[in-house]
Amino acid sequence: KKKKKEMFYTEQPFDVPANFEIKGKRITTNVFVLDNIGSKFVMLNRPDALNALTFEMVRELQQVYESIEDAHMMGMVLLHGGGEKAFCAGGDVLSLYNPGQIPMDKEAPQMEFFREEYTLNHRIATIPKTTVSVLQGFTMGGGVGISAHGQCRVALPDTVWAMPETALGLFPDVGSSYFLPRSRYPGVGLYLGMTGRKLNATEAFVLGIATHHIEFGMQQWMFERLLSVNAGLDDPDFVSNLISASHRAPEAPDGISRHLDAIGHCFAQAESVES
Repeated sequence: KKKKKEMFYTEQPFDVPANFEIKGKRITTNVFVLDNIGSKFVMLNRPDALNALTFEMVRELQQVYESIEDAHMMGMVLLHGGGEKAFCAGGDVLSLYNPGQIPMDKEAPQMEFFREEYTLNHRIATIPKTTVSVLQGFTMGGGVGISAHGQCRVALPDTVWAMPETALGLFPDVGSSYFLPRSRYPGVGLYLGMTGRKLNATEAFVLGIATHHIEFGMQQWMFERLLSVNAGLDDPDFVSNLISASHRAPEAPDGISRHLDAIGHCFAQAESVES
């Protein structure tokens, strides 16, 4: 029986001006890039797989950042997830599992994926450009890696944020050993890393994981506002102020604030995990 070929599709996350002449065009790439004056809008395009990152997608994102590193007119990258369910639910676990077990004296092919992924995370963290991530729906693992190191992280009412690696028998990676200890409240980073607790939009905003929150329907207005600017986008504070015009306080229940003292007592005082 012939194996069914996996199909990818895209829906525009925003209405672009007519002069781009791309409306209605069918795109079959996993990373769709819209070049603007001063910025690139990038959409992860695997909605049927919750935009999980493949090796090819990581490489394509690397190319996006490489292309703007020395481009003085390019100041910002906006990352968005295709579909309505996820920004990015992590790495493509199935593609990492399929190669199977590798003898100890040989490097597993999965290591190349992680090497490329961590290099991308580092580039996003260190490049002198602004990264804006729209955290609609599931934002986990690898999705956290490509967003947490950027300067502007925009939550929506359905945001679900987590670093669930410990449930898979892995340590929290993608640079989380850097950003989790720098959480706004003592002990919260270790707590999130060890438990894999999921955060909603309100909790992510309270903890500083999300820098902004917008309501459904405000994405297009925010996109158009960012599209209308073509200078100064490499200044994160300038971009943050542009996004703040769309900001609305999140209304999801806050289930973590009342536990911050207990989390700090249990996770901020210990000298080691065992203690």
